[in-house]
Amino acid sequence: MGEAYKYNINPFQDYLYYGMQQGVDIADEKNVEDVNMGFLHILEYILYNKKDAVYLDYKITRKDQYYKVVALNFISALWLSGIIPSDTTTVINDNKLIINNMLYKYDKRNKKLKYSIIKK
Repeated sequence: MGEAYKYNINPFQDYLYYGMQQGVDIADEKNVEDVNMGFLHILEYILYNKKDAVYLDYKITRKDQYYKVVALNFISALWLSGIIPSDTTTVINDNKLIINNMLYKYDKRNKKLKYSIIKK
């Protein structure tokens, strides 16, 4: 079962949702650069280290009326989930991030962000 969309929680999700509301096919080749520029604009305002924007790597596909956004690295997976780590180098090297008793890891093989609750 899915969740209802909630505005103003994840700026990347908000940006994509707004574009789709305006009739933009976010997976169309002619819109790829605009979507990427939008994401970079968001990152410009929220990154601790602006040079970390080089980690933005993802692809968007469409099948019928459904879109799929796949992050191609751990940092992009976190960003696209609305999580902005302050130390990207450590996150990349350790392939893990702990926030609020949640452990996040990135499965490089299937390109999925996985998380688990850390029990105290």
